[in-house]
Formats: sequence, C-alpha cells, structure tokens
Amino acid sequence: MQARHALATAVRFDRRRKKLILTLDSGIELAFAPHLAQGLQDASADDLAAVQISPSGLGLHFPTLDADLYVPALLNGLLGSSRWIAAQNGRSKKDVEKALRYVESQGWRIVQGGSHAWGKMYCPVNSAECRCGEFCITSIWSTPKSAKNHAAGPRRVVDNCVANKD
Repeated sequence: MQARHALATAVRFDRRRKKLILTLDSGIELAFAPHLAQGLQDASADDLAAVQISPSGLGLHFPTLDADLYVPALLNGLLGSSRWIAAQNGRSKKDVEKALRYVESQGWRIVQGGSHAWGKMYCPVNSAECRCGEFCITSIWSTPKSAKNHAAGPRRVVDNCVANKD
C-alpha cells in the first residue's frame, strides 16, 4: 500500500504578513516566510503572488523565478534540497564561529567537550557575584535549531557578565 501525501488545494502570498499560505486538502493551512525557502530568498511580492499549484497538488511552482517546492517536504519542515539546506547550515555555522571569536576576544576561555554540551566557556574573572553561570561557567549547546539565534547566546552571556559592568 502506497502512502498518501497531503495535496495543496490553494496557495497565496499574504503581503501584510509576508508569508506564503498553503491550504491542504485536509483543510490544514501552513504558513512560512518565503525568504527561508530555496529559490525564494530574493523574491519580490509580485514573484510570490504568481505562485501556482502543480496539477498533482504535490508541488508549488513560481514561474517568474523558475523555482519549485515539494509539498510533502514542506510538511516535514524542509524548505529546499538536502544540498541547499546543508549549504545554509554551513553559512549559519559562521555566525556561531564569529560569536565564539567574540567571546575569546573578551578574555573568555572556551573548552570543547562535555557530556551533553558542545563545550563550556569560562569567564576570566570567575567571581561568585557573576550572574552568567556557576562562577562564570556557561555551557555551549550543540545542534541548534537556529544557528543565528544560538550564536546570540554566548554573546549575551559575555555582554551581561558583571565583569563588563562598571
């Protein structure tokens, strides 16, 4: 028995919310920011409004962009091919690396390894008054959902450390 895929019955670009709204044959609506999807990063509102559903209901086609998205993949949270997603993750990794360089430039020490964390960062002051961790030790977690947001964490810890307060 072959698995049945959800089919697209309607799609539109909501200019106010800046989201593509996909309606499935089950009545479920899926909304996502088009700039997150492969081939749509620099699309204009008019390009996005021209979206079409493939005859099978399994695809979305953007004729002015020559871009296509596969509906079952969208339902799994995949907004592009595996190669494209890997490239996006590589770019995001640069945000984390930049944040770690910032941490080190502020005198913090980074040590890789740990039971569940990618590593730990240690404040140069190591004061009991510090609010950024147990005597200025903060874990750096791995496999973030959003590398850009993940990169903000270590920066925030360093910037809020009592050692940086006058």
